[in-house]
Amino acid sequence: MRNLILKTSFFFLLLSSCSSSSDNESNTNTNNNNAHLNPPTWIHGSWVQYSSQQINLGGFKFTNNDFCVIAIYGNQISCFGQTFQTPPTEVITSTEYKFSITSAGTTNNYHFIKLSNTQIKFENNDGIERIYTKQ
Repeated sequence: MRNLILKTSFFFLLLSSCSSSSDNESNTNTNNNNAHLNPPTWIHGSWVQYSSQQINLGGFKFTNNDFCVIAIYGNQISCFGQTFQTPPTEVITSTEYKFSITSAGTTNNYHFIKLSNTQIKFENNDGIERIYTKQ
């Protein structure tokens, strides 16, 4: 019973501490229901990287509550759906979307930067610039 009271109190404390932010402010979200991501609307859709010969090198797809990886040539899409082992952590601004997800025991960090309404950059900290075009 005491555990239930503590959990309920914690929930209402979290609920009361939430506040809205403007488009330019950072919004950090830890999704406590473990159900899904909450990508910002500016990144919704499919984003693909092309080679200099215009070959589809794969990419990403964002929906209002999911993140998918598009395989090379665009033949296969793998979505994370509700496979999170721990709640995803997100940082959202009007030009950046960062999140960390743990699945199958591995944590992956993602950082996307909005370059325009039709292009995003995937920042992987390896020195390789990856630009994706909206489909």
